[in-house]
Amino acid sequence: MEKQTPHSEQWDSFYHSEQRHRTTFNPMIDEFRNVASQYGMMIFRQLALLNGGALVAIAPIANMLENPEIAVFGRAAGWFVAGLVAVMIASYAAHLNFTLLSDSLEDTRNKRISRSFRIFVEGDEPDANEIEESKHKRSIWISFWASHLFGWLSVLVFCLGAYTLIGATQ
Repeated sequence: MEKQTPHSEQWDSFYHSEQRHRTTFNPMIDEFRNVASQYGMMIFRQLALLNGGALVAIAPIANMLENPEIAVFGRAAGWFVAGLVAVMIASYAAHLNFTLLSDSLEDTRNKRISRSFRIFVEGDEPDANEIEESKHKRSIWISFWASHLFGWLSVLVFCLGAYTLIGATQ
């Protein structure tokens, strides 16, 4: 059986559908690439400054006290260092999330271009289910939640360090 090109209504429908996706996906891919580093850096830089600043403030606070308990200040420092580690993990997870999301959108764009070529040039029949879910779907989900979990863990650890430090000063 010989392949036939789609009817004019199918051509028109597919052309407009593909145009909509091109105008949607291309800017989104570019935007995710541009925002990837800025988004993570903005939030996580503040968390790093919070935990790092508290870590630096331990020595001056200890010097202000007459009989400081060094072990308590060491525990507080441990909490703040753990907060810094959590921020680094959260930052990397956010970066990974945006990178995978950008790759996923680019894959979808490339599949649509290939599909359009097969339909309009080779005359294949259109298949609405042809574009599958992203191969990165699970990794995107994991990295998204990891960045949030470790970001909030950093906040929690900061609060524990601050509570420990407040206990040492009283």
